[in-house]
Amino acid sequence: MSEDYRKRLIEAYTEDKKWSKIMIVLSEEKDRLEKLDPGSTKDDVCVPNIQFFLRDGLIYYKDGFDDQERLCIPKTIE
Repeated sequence: MSEDYRKRLIEAYTEDKKWSKIMIVLSEEKDRLEKLDPGSTKDDVCVPNIQFFLRDGLIYYKDGFDDQERLCIPKTIE
């Protein structure tokens, strides 16, 4: 994926009512984990009991049925 498209996705998450809330939850968890372990290099940030996780600033969905990871695309970019 190009860096330009990645930046567009991140910007679209912040402008979308649904995705911005998920981004906040995941970002807060990332900040919390970094405070607990400042040297941590954990790539994926997930929150218990939700199927979304954050990787490199992008939101992914992990399907519980087939364990596939799917990149979440806001409607404004579809």
